[in-house]
Amino acid sequence: MSESRTEYKEAKDIMTEAEVKGTIIEAAQARGWMAYSIPDSRHVNPRKRHPKDELSGNGFPDLVLLKLPYLVFVEAKNERGVVSPDQGRWLESLRKVGDEYRMAYVFACVVRPGRIDDFLDWLDTIDRLEILRQRYP
Repeated sequence: MSESRTEYKEAKDIMTEAEVKGTIIEAAQARGWMAYSIPDSRHVNPRKRHPKDELSGNGFPDLVLLKLPYLVFVEAKNERGVVSPDQGRWLESLRKVGDEYRMAYVFACVVRPGRIDDFLDWLDTIDRLEILRQRYP
């Protein structure tokens, strides 16, 4: 591995969640995606919850990316970040929209610094698939 590649890897290992979000937003917008960063739901909806209260916004994913007809929900984490039970419930529910309810263009995922490049490659793949879908309906 070249020295610059090693420095890049080390820099990705110490990225904060805010830096992960910023990197994803910048790169997604450069690819033509609309991006919205959700305010920290712990501060937006700070009320104490009953353990069975699953209807609050607590744990909603950090980012919403849209490039019609695709909708992507992203939970950004640093390399050591843990997905909370509330975050897990939201991600699982959003995945079900895409899987079980046949909404084929809705995705939900967790992105960490070490996987940002893979995530961005995936966005590029979606763009290529969309071009093919339009060309060959």
